[in-house]
Amino acid sequence: EDTGYYGPWYVSVNGSDNNGDGTESSPFATIQAGINESLSSDTVLVGPGTYNEQIDYKGKQVVVMSTSGADSTIIYNNSTNVTFNTQEGSSAILDGFTLTGSSDYGIYISSYGKPTLRNLVINNKKKGIYLNYDCDVTITNVTITDNEYGIYFSSSQSNVTLTKSIIWDHTSMPIYIDAGSGITITYSDIEGGEANIGGSGDVSWGTGNIESDPLFTNPDNGDYTLQSNSPCIDAGNPDLDGDGLEWMNDTDDRDPDGTRMDMGGHYYGQFDQTAPTVSSVSSTT
Repeated sequence: EDTGYYGPWYVSVNGSDNNGDGTESSPFATIQAGINESLSSDTVLVGPGTYNEQIDYKGKQVVVMSTSGADSTIIYNNSTNVTFNTQEGSSAILDGFTLTGSSDYGIYISSYGKPTLRNLVINNKKKGIYLNYDCDVTITNVTITDNEYGIYFSSSQSNVTLTKSIIWDHTSMPIYIDAGSGITITYSDIEGGEANIGGSGDVSWGTGNIESDPLFTNPDNGDYTLQSNSPCIDAGNPDLDGDGLEWMNDTDDRDPDGTRMDMGGHYYGQFDQTAPTVSSVSSTT
């Protein structure tokens, strides 16, 4: 039924897929319902809470974005949380979520997928981000931690551009790159540095990278925010948009608190002395 409403599409843990129409006053209950209703170039706005589901972009060039950030917006699944399975392009954007739940993948990208990933926390998976053949992925301000592998290239001809991110504390290695694939890393914190990246693919180890403990607040309880003395604070690219103006003279290159950008999925608010509240990441089912 055509309701005359064409987005943006709203999702809330208090919404309804049966009775909601995706408007702000009558949101859907699942992220997948918002994606299903959307058309390419639409935006799906997801309210805070835990969503026990597995989402698939279905080839749509849509923005799926939380309204409150990864601190309080969680996609929980014991298999794969997010799938780009149909050659989605760079306009398919995932922004502002924690992806968690044991087993399989945080994000699975099929061959020829080229999504944009930003402001994410991915933990407690076998592989945080899994890429197939000929993928081209941009990753910005993402924390990948407490998995078996952080980023795993399973085939050739794939490329990742990684910046302002943290990849730390994995049982196997932070990054594995198959022959013929490659990664460019800048302004990121990688456990063990370039020497700890596995496989025979290409690594471009750029400017601003570190290999220091990020000093998460309480990682044993799933809190991957940064302590006040973290080396990842004010360590992001000072000119992320590449316009020649650094953060002191360009608001586009600043965190929301007006300081230089941090690394990782949680920025540290330097003028807010109240510690951020990180929601529980356990399943509610």
